[in-house]
Amino acid sequence: MHYAPTTKTLKGEPISTYPYLCHRGFERVISEVKPDLVIHGHAHASVVHRAEINGVPVYNVAIPAVKDVTRIRISVDDRVYLTSSPP
Repeated sequence: MHYAPTTKTLKGEPISTYPYLCHRGFERVISEVKPDLVIHGHAHASVVHRAEINGVPVYNVAIPAVKDVTRIRISVDDRVYLTSSPP
């Protein structure tokens, strides 16, 4: 998704911009549906690039924030790994 589904991955952004960067209504949906993971961008100044909503990993992959292309590798044992360089 483009916008953050939680404020947890917005730390580093001005708090006054949170309403323009995030819709917290998605937290409830994620908690109920429990997808394997959630990926978003848009939070360019964030210093928190991974958080959890009810056990679901949420990644901010905005290149200005993480300073690289984010690669998320999902292994055959269903664990999710985040790497910043080619595997």
